[in-house]
Amino acid sequence: MARLLLLSLLLLLAAFLPGSPASPEKSGGYAAVDGYAYRAPEAAESSVKTLAAYLAAGAGTDEAKARALFTWIVCHISYDTADPKATKRDAAAPQSVLMRRKANCEGYSRLFEALASQAGLEVGVIRGYAKRWHTAPGSSRESLVYHAWNVVRAGGLWRPVDCTLGAGVVDEEGRFTRRFEDFYFFTAPESLAYSHFPDDPRWQLRRAPLSRGEFESRIHPRPTYFRYRMAALSHRTALIRTRGRLQVTVQAHPRASLTATLQPLAGKEALPECVFLQRLNDCWHLTALFPRPGAYVLRILVKTRFEATRFEDALTYRVEAAAGLRKPYGFPVAFASFAERDALLSTPLERHLPAGAAQRFRLTIPGATAAAVVVKGELFPLAQSGSDFEGTVTIPRSAEVVSVCAAFPGRDKLDMLLLYDVKN
Repeated sequence: MARLLLLSLLLLLAAFLPGSPASPEKSGGYAAVDGYAYRAPEAAESSVKTLAAYLAAGAGTDEAKARALFTWIVCHISYDTADPKATKRDAAAPQSVLMRRKANCEGYSRLFEALASQAGLEVGVIRGYAKRWHTAPGSSRESLVYHAWNVVRAGGLWRPVDCTLGAGVVDEEGRFTRRFEDFYFFTAPESLAYSHFPDDPRWQLRRAPLSRGEFESRIHPRPTYFRYRMAALSHRTALIRTRGRLQVTVQAHPRASLTATLQPLAGKEALPECVFLQRLNDCWHLTALFPRPGAYVLRILVKTRFEATRFEDALTYRVEAAAGLRKPYGFPVAFASFAERDALLSTPLERHLPAGAAQRFRLTIPGATAAAVVVKGELFPLAQSGSDFEGTVTIPRSAEVVSVCAAFPGRDKLDMLLLYDVKN
């Protein structure tokens, strides 16, 4: 019964859902021009010429003009997942994209080019390769798709614009979901070089262009990775080879909260007991266990700390494990409060505690006024020294689970931090 109660609480506290779409009206300093473009009257949308004239009239600079074009396109043109002939037709006729309100990458980029030219901007279409979101990284050509996007000149510089990815996402089942993605407007070349590889190296807009091999081997971060100022410190390639255990270190913004998932590449089952995340200052240290040899997908997700927002994909690795682990294996279950409170666990890191044995517990829990190990409803307080808590508890043979809780100022209930299983 105690185990069922604790696991029910776990499900309530640690339910992580995919992210929600952003609104064009919430895009920083572009709010005015975004609103103007989004509310374009129907009369202005009858032709490329009339739409370009309307959008340009509401913008005073080349940058603002480009932004108005981007916003109108990503908010009104859907990705065409059904028409295999769209590439040829849309490339030659931006007007058909405007009328159909559907396109693929060629149609998106050609429409932006036509509107930008009409608005008096210097613009070009760039073709090359882009990394797929839903293909496991590190699988070389299988994870690439031929793609088209734009560059536009503003403020004396060429700036990348990708209306296709700015408009939304296509999931593994081929369904398009509109999602305004501000990241793909005037993307920093260094950031875009993780996902886009132009046929012509000069359009990488980098001092030292990447080779095809370097591009393919790099990590493939999502826009959230850059928004939360994340940096892969330990592993900067998408493919990781290891044995039965792996440690990954990632830096993130102080207000970022991370979680991670692990699953076999060939299966859908998650392995939550095989991933453990701890934060030290602005670095997150992830340890992963691999029960069997083979290929795995390791996903790192991020959200804003202390806010009831959803976790979003930030970075995905493909891990090839050369060896597996003997049972039992796994880490303790870490509740949401463990990460939110910046707690650190020194020992025990094993999920399965031996029954009848004396077990040493050692944790750092900033801000906690007390901490205790809970066994069969009985609290065993841990000795405190500043933010450090330590103590030894003998695990009864009749116990099924063991938890660690902590008290914090202003809360009349204990926060559950960790949950262990007892091995008889």
